[in-house]
Amino acid sequence: MYGALDKDDSLLLLNEGTGEDLTAGLVQDHDTPFRSWIKLVIPGSLSSFCRSSLGMVATAFLGHLQASSEFPQADSTDFLAASALTFSWFAATNIIIFYGTANAISVLCSQAFGANDERGVDTWLRVGAATTLAACIPIGTCYYFSRSVIQALLPESGGCNELCGNIIEVYSRRLIPALPPRALYACVSAYFSAQNIVLPLLCIDFFTMFANIFLNYLLIYGIGNVGGYGFRGSALATVGSPCIALLLVSIYFFRTRPFRFARVFTGERCARWVFGRSGEAGALDEGTGPKKSSALCQYLSQAVPLSIGGTVEEWQIQIILFMAGALGEAPLSAFSGIISVFLLLTSVNYGIMSATTVKVGNYVGAKDKDRAIETIKYAFYLSFIFGTGCCAGFILFRNEIGKIFSSAPTIWHLTSEECWLIGPSYILLCAFFVSMAALEGQARATELSISFLVGAWFVSIPMAYIFAFTLGYGLIGLWIGIIIGYLVITLFTIYFYLNSEWDKIIDASQARLAQQ
Repeated sequence: MYGALDKDDSLLLLNEGTGEDLTAGLVQDHDTPFRSWIKLVIPGSLSSFCRSSLGMVATAFLGHLQASSEFPQADSTDFLAASALTFSWFAATNIIIFYGTANAISVLCSQAFGANDERGVDTWLRVGAATTLAACIPIGTCYYFSRSVIQALLPESGGCNELCGNIIEVYSRRLIPALPPRALYACVSAYFSAQNIVLPLLCIDFFTMFANIFLNYLLIYGIGNVGGYGFRGSALATVGSPCIALLLVSIYFFRTRPFRFARVFTGERCARWVFGRSGEAGALDEGTGPKKSSALCQYLSQAVPLSIGGTVEEWQIQIILFMAGALGEAPLSAFSGIISVFLLLTSVNYGIMSATTVKVGNYVGAKDKDRAIETIKYAFYLSFIFGTGCCAGFILFRNEIGKIFSSAPTIWHLTSEECWLIGPSYILLCAFFVSMAALEGQARATELSISFLVGAWFVSIPMAYIFAFTLGYGLIGLWIGIIIGYLVITLFTIYFYLNSEWDKIIDASQARLAQQ
């Protein structure tokens, strides 16, 4: 089954095989904006939490690993620092996929879905998945040379000694096989989310999260005579988890939408030859989809600016993480650990962002700016409520957070100091998250790129260096720089949103769908 916005903007659910109307009892029209949005927010936030937990679990297990047969001279701080730098480099490179190519699928599919263009939705997934897999080749190459790059950016005097480099080299190369399944799962997830299909994804993400915890424990420490591979087991678990997720979502896709699955991954002619479909009942009009010769160009017009904006933002964090490494191994571990906790808590806001992007895109495709604006208001209210709770959590549990990812008292103390600053500033980020989601739903990737470029590179990085090293505030100085940078980014995104020309945005969306 899948849902769509019908011409009267009511929620229509049909069985793909029979065309049976499943909408009995559903609230329509005036209840649609909030109800349909919150139905995406709750499972989307939980799914985001599950996905964010994968990296947190790996960091937590390695942060408590006292020794390994491969590196008997290493302790928990060594493993935590090395894994932090590895994941930092990974995040700096694969942001092209997870914020660029996959996110573009969400934006374009949501607008096509709002316009009832089924073939357009499928086309964007096909183009996006192919582009994403192509991007995995250079990104995987970057993974392979992680040690060389990290040691060039952060020499031994700056926190990456010979032991750290050895751990990074082994760990990063073992994680390369995890990239393609992670990338494809991100694409297919964006495709389903854009069509308001989130509960199956939530089930898959929950299963994968618990499977990841189990695999990490089994493969690192062992159960009985099974597993217990130490440091090597962490990489095996990290590779296995996205493979499980991709397998499950592929089975769901094929079992529920065999024709569309074939059309996406084999092409229109092959799908029709196999399934003999000249027309199939469904919630969306068959549509024409974008012209083949222009589909890639249209897709890249969204994916490239989103990739640039995401890369600019992510590299800001990674460069500041390298600055933390220059302060020493303990500040590096404390900074990377609190970032992991921060991202885990922020999963709720990511759920709000994702739901807002999808619904704004749906309403733009359906030419309904009033409901799009109403949805954005709901997102602001809920995000600020959650942000206030996170602020309180960081302050009240500041002495316990460091114990999640490390067994070193020094890191506990540094983390406690960070929380005093991170907590109150989290409320500010709520405006950033929602305004960014609104711009994404409007397909205004260029404005986002400008915001990130100015705030991250011209403000955040220089301010972090000045406060941390010139003024001598150390680790706290890095966070001051980050906060000032995000304040500037937030002001830019709010300005762009408040000056939205909705009629032109809707016309641009319709023009993309109308090209034959």
